[in-house]
Amino acid sequence: MRSYLVLFAGYCALMSVVMGAVVMAVAAVFGGAATWGVTLLAPMFAASAAGSRFIADHDRPPSRQERWSLTNRSFVILLAGAVVVGGIALAVTLFCHPAVTAETSARSHWIVMVVGGLVVLAVSYGAIYIGYGWYTSRQYAAGRKRRARQAARRGGKR
Repeated sequence: MRSYLVLFAGYCALMSVVMGAVVMAVAAVFGGAATWGVTLLAPMFAASAAGSRFIADHDRPPSRQERWSLTNRSFVILLAGAVVVGGIALAVTLFCHPAVTAETSARSHWIVMVVGGLVVLAVSYGAIYIGYGWYTSRQYAAGRKRRARQAARRGGKR
């Protein structure tokens, strides 16, 4: 189970960096902040990659209990990463722009930021669950169909 969580963490970090770079490039060229929501797909793709490895190792999708365990543990990994990255971003902001931070905290924007953060966490948890559940099951079914077609082709040629 641990290897799948390590795989999830690695893929999630890699996908977040790559998707973040793509989003920055798109925002620089076309403008707009709406593209930042795309990075929420990184946990789903990372969970899907870990689920694919699970299928390759066990030749079955994760059971309900395994899926919940993988989802919850992956969410804890994602949450820990978000706290570390968010803490670093906050420290850099406090160091570089202390007036902006003081103005933001004085205006009660923190309520909006907390509610927004909770929404992002809920969406991230759902994305992880979809990555381990629906998407992994879909990959498994597609793989079985592909193997059946290949077996039929081999059987028909003999």
